[in-house]
Amino acid sequence: MKYLSRILWLVALALAGTNCLSFKVTIPDDPFYRLEYAVILRQVDRNSDFSKPIANDEISTKDKTAFALIKVCGIDRPLKAQWFWYDPTGKLTKRSKSVDINVKNKYLEYFVAWDSLAAAQFADHEGQWTVIVRSDNLILAKIQFVIKGESSLSAE
Repeated sequence: MKYLSRILWLVALALAGTNCLSFKVTIPDDPFYRLEYAVILRQVDRNSDFSKPIANDEISTKDKTAFALIKVCGIDRPLKAQWFWYDPTGKLTKRSKSVDINVKNKYLEYFVAWDSLAAAQFADHEGQWTVIVRSDNLILAKIQFVIKGESSLSAE
């Protein structure tokens, strides 16, 4: 027992003599962008005030188009975005082309982008739809919305 207490005392003195201990800690980088909002709209006006949040529109089978719009803030390097539209059964209905964002590699306060789904792709598929927006193979946004049929609209 006396031997163990001497060893502990020597270890404590050795540690005190080093004055500091250091450990390598890896701090993750801050994300280089953030999603401010993701909405479903009947139409997109390029002249809208995107600095304020936009509310979702109700979409019906009578509408000509459905748009999935995203606003991404604080972009300090290039990224790619792509939209995946899933019908109420979970079947992939549309995959958009990939959109390059911030190709000049400058700081962008925000960027607004959207993709659309034509009526021919949803007119016969009322129910809950899902749009997944991926950025560089990571999920940036998941938007769920309901497309109402004529029977739903007449009941309101």
